[in-house]
Amino acid sequence: MPHTHETKNENHTEMISEEIKQAILYYVANGNTEEKKYLATQFSNYPYKILVNLCQIKTIDHFCHTNEYFLELINKKLAESNLIDLSMTNPKLALKSMDGSKVYSVFDLYLAAFYMNEFYALGRRTSQMRGGLNQLSKHRSEDLRHACQLGLYNAFLARFKVDDKIIHDEMHKFTQQAKDDALKELLNDADQLSNLYWGIGCASAGCELFAIGEFLLQQNDSESKARGKLIICAAIKKMLLAARLTSNDYSNSIMYSITHDKNRGLNAIFSNTTEIDWNNIQEELEKKFNEYQLGDENTTFAVLQKEVENSSVHDKNFMWATSK
Repeated sequence: MPHTHETKNENHTEMISEEIKQAILYYVANGNTEEKKYLATQFSNYPYKILVNLCQIKTIDHFCHTNEYFLELINKKLAESNLIDLSMTNPKLALKSMDGSKVYSVFDLYLAAFYMNEFYALGRRTSQMRGGLNQLSKHRSEDLRHACQLGLYNAFLARFKVDDKIIHDEMHKFTQQAKDDALKELLNDADQLSNLYWGIGCASAGCELFAIGEFLLQQNDSESKARGKLIICAAIKKMLLAARLTSNDYSNSIMYSITHDKNRGLNAIFSNTTEIDWNNIQEELEKKFNEYQLGDENTTFAVLQKEVENSSVHDKNFMWATSK
């Protein structure tokens, strides 16, 4: 069986020799239960870069996404990293989005954690360097993009911060196109986050959208104000949905996997993020709706509530979440 210590360093990147790759492929395809368990243990101890390299091979990638023992080991590592603990969801499945369109395994999130580590490491290097910053920034953006593609909660929050800085543009160094692109990406990420992480995702996305909407309402041009109103309406709908999802066990299990605490509700989690009292969320949001004069003949707070209550995605996936 191949061993971790048989790896070598080439060009400062840890790699696996072709001989060991072939041995791994053999045991992945033909190994008995104990041999595959041993292989899973070895894989769980490989540095990220080795594992990423190995998973370019489809057979090994499939093993890493489906071997139950390996996923259990990886989930423990994720929990120890304080990123996410999926032990209260289904480790075989890990995460399934509300609309059922996306499924992420524990291994996907483990790889996403690798890209986030690279993102933060490059950030520290950027702050210490004077030259080559454009190239480093490009690599950081790619690492963050990969982490978001693989569905990591913290990655979406990190990209919110990146886009938020561009939109606010306090140093006046971004073009209008760059700010428009950042806003588009932020809105898309808000939808992705709420779809994948259910209640806590809706709440996080709602808080971010609220902040951006309020900022746009403070601008002088009518286009920004109109955008701000639409975004705050979207934020209200996400927050209302987050409140409804507090009664859903699967949604709550995802929230606990993020917070590591079954005793913390939305109010405790977001107390430092927004002034909204989640214990009286409907009344609070209706006040905000009226305060910003968001209503017209077609849009009232009651209409927004009804849209959330009648959401086919929301109701359909309540059935999925409670049937697994």
